[in-house]
Order: sequence, then structure tokens, then C-alpha cells
Amino acid sequence: MGATHLYCTQRFDVADWNCQSGDVALFAHCQTTIISDFAAQFGADFWIEGNRAVVFPTTADIQPEKLRLMVAHALRYKENRI
Repeated sequence: MGATHLYCTQRFDVADWNCQSGDVALFAHCQTTIISDFAAQFGADFWIEGNRAVVFPTTADIQPEKLRLMVAHALRYKENRI
């Protein structure tokens, strides 16, 4: 049985570039379309950092109902690309 290459398409972390100290962000692999797909739908509602992250300066900026769609898309991303 051959090795399977797996990589994580997204992660939560403390943002440390172009952001204020302590901002939290949802990052996606920069060679995917996860962030740009999300920005096409909800870009006006969020702080989008290129094709890399959605940044949340405060917890009030987190909109779970919209982010749920992004997380679901990211979890299915590789499956949808095959």
C-alpha cells in the first residue's frame, strides 16, 4: 500500500502580519481557491487577506453561519478537485 499525501487546507491561528496584535484568522493553503471562493460570496462582510486568510479583529466579527460554509468547503476541497 502506497503512502498517502495529506495536507491541511485550513487552520485557525493568531495573525501576525498586517494585523493588530492578537487578531485571529482562519488561514487556507494559498494555492487553493478556498479564500477567493469565500470572498466572492462574503468578501464585503469580512477582512480578507489575499488568498491566504480571513481575519477577525474581534469576536464580534466572527459570523458562524457564513464561516460554517467556508469550513465545509475546505473540508471537501480535495474531494471536489478530483
